[in-house]
Amino acid sequence: MSKKILKNSVIKNNVQKNIKALGGVTVEKEAVAKISVIGSSLEDLIFNKSNEIKIKNTEEALKAIDAAVEKIEADRINKDWFKSEEALNLLNELLQKVQFETSKEKIAALAKVFVACGTNILVNDPHKAQILQKVAEMGDVERKLLLILANINIISKKFKLGEMEQVMAAIWFNDIGAFLEKNYSGEGKFWNGVLRLDHELNIMESLGLIRRVQPIIHQEFGYMFNGLGVEVARFLA
Repeated sequence: MSKKILKNSVIKNNVQKNIKALGGVTVEKEAVAKISVIGSSLEDLIFNKSNEIKIKNTEEALKAIDAAVEKIEADRINKDWFKSEEALNLLNELLQKVQFETSKEKIAALAKVFVACGTNILVNDPHKAQILQKVAEMGDVERKLLLILANINIISKKFKLGEMEQVMAAIWFNDIGAFLEKNYSGEGKFWNGVLRLDHELNIMESLGLIRRVQPIIHQEFGYMFNGLGVEVARFLA
């Protein structure tokens, strides 16, 4: 190898060590190091630890896929779908989404959705990519609340105010709170600290999964599933 080629190779390697592709952009080590107070911490995180985190999460996702497959009867799995371009595209999307994910529960949920896409009952669903994206946007608490809401009865109530009367069906807020208190209090709770139920439900509403309903003549309110919420619950069930 000539000295010129060797020199160019060394320069190229040094350049590669000092730049990093992160979040779709190229990050320069020198620029990160110049950040006051936290620059050295971010430099170590980006240039020393990021690859390790991505590899660990990729392995975690593949283990979660295996675990999800094990829970499904073989005759429910459409093996041909897992050979398709759609499956490859969704697997790529999944691995991209878990690269820096800190929640193992979310990684497991995304893996579960991916495997569900290849089951005979869901293989022709046209919204697979949208479902995977929506689950990636949800936090662990919202995801569990969605499945809980799917198991609470919709109740029709009649409201009166003077001569006015209104009938409305919903999963009522008070019923949700009572259900959580009965079944998930103490050691069974799946949230940290105090659960801000109204806040979590508002997040779910902003994601297009549920919608708030309230009679005109009464202060009581509840929620109903949107079509997307029903679909997400199906894939996560």
